[in-house]
Amino acid sequence: MNRAIFIVDGLNLYHSLSDLHEPGAKWLDLRSLCCTYLSAAGQIRCEKAELEKIHYFTAIPHHRSSSKVKRHTLYMNCLRSLDIEIHLGRFKEKEVYCSRCRRKFTAHEEKESDVAIGVELLKQCHLDSFETAILVTGDTDINPAVRTCKELFPTKTIF
Repeated sequence: MNRAIFIVDGLNLYHSLSDLHEPGAKWLDLRSLCCTYLSAAGQIRCEKAELEKIHYFTAIPHHRSSSKVKRHTLYMNCLRSLDIEIHLGRFKEKEVYCSRCRRKFTAHEEKESDVAIGVELLKQCHLDSFETAILVTGDTDINPAVRTCKELFPTKTIF
């Protein structure tokens, strides 16, 4: 059997969907999206892939408006109702200097998700919970974890 898991960088996906300028796209049916990739995952291993689990990594934007936090929380609840496992990171304040206007301001950056994704991938390899893992991210910071997993678990397919 070819058990497949998906590990989704939620904030990376959110910003990609935001770039489409289609408000409804942010309410993506993530389970359906992942299921559409199962046939491709099956072709890689030459056996039908079955969805084992979806892991979704995100952080609650408490620094944004309460309505944004409510929508984000509602979306996470929708994902949980579809048996998608939510992994929470956090936002950290950071002082930024603008060289054009010569002012300092407070920005927020998401922390912990990249490392958490790498750790989760390694954990799932160790637990032997899949044959195929599909990472949904545009972030290359995860590459060292992927290389390590491929080295330690050469029978696993990760893409």
